[in-house]
Amino acid sequence: MKKLLYIFIVIFMSCEKLHEKSGISYYDSLAFGWQALFDKDYELALNWFNTAYDAIDEDLHNSAHVGIAWTYHFIANYGNEEQLALCGGSIGECRNAAFEELLYDTQQDDAIESYESNCVYFQHCCHDCFVQDRGLGLSFHYIKEADDQDNDEEFLNQISVLHEFLYDNLDYVFMNGKPTGTLGETVIWDATTIAIYLANLYLEKNQINPETNNSKACELLLDFDLSCNIANCEDYYYQDLYDCVNEHFLEIQVPFSE
Repeated sequence: MKKLLYIFIVIFMSCEKLHEKSGISYYDSLAFGWQALFDKDYELALNWFNTAYDAIDEDLHNSAHVGIAWTYHFIANYGNEEQLALCGGSIGECRNAAFEELLYDTQQDDAIESYESNCVYFQHCCHDCFVQDRGLGLSFHYIKEADDQDNDEEFLNQISVLHEFLYDNLDYVFMNGKPTGTLGETVIWDATTIAIYLANLYLEKNQINPETNNSKACELLLDFDLSCNIANCEDYYYQDLYDCVNEHFLEIQVPFSE
């Protein structure tokens, strides 16, 4: 990362556009964008992700769209008034801006192939992580949208989609292919985090597995060894399940936290 920081300093020695400095690589632009995001410098993150569009070594920009989308998500969740202005001025507008970026899926398979060929030359790179990041972002958006609209049918449909995403991506780690912030900041999101988020949704809606007649929240926690002192889902106190879910939920960084 020291090499990247050196390039960063050189590029910012003038006030011209970033991409006009020295033909910076698409992949280095993304790395700087993620680093700035984890530093909570959202404007700089957006500058770097947009710089990636003008890079000399990649024509497929799917991962840049995903980087911009997650920057808008972070602004919506954690940004101040000045930062919210970067994507419209309100939380809702920033979430919608993120959604529009996540919809971009042009030549996705070609992008994966291209990134796979080039990632070997860069320290912080992943050829297909953007697909998982995109899928997770869309799932969060649709769940939040259904909840805001009090659309219970769609809400339950979308948490089923998230359940499928979870079990299709048990190796998911948000930080894959990304640098930390300049002081080592990370986002601790992985399959376990998603399982906790999903268990909380199941508990809120009192979801029952029709095949076992057990709580879906309980079964999910057991499946991920997160069930606290609950040994099985046929004999437990509801308060214990409630306390277990909430204990885990308070420890994770939850998307769309209020």
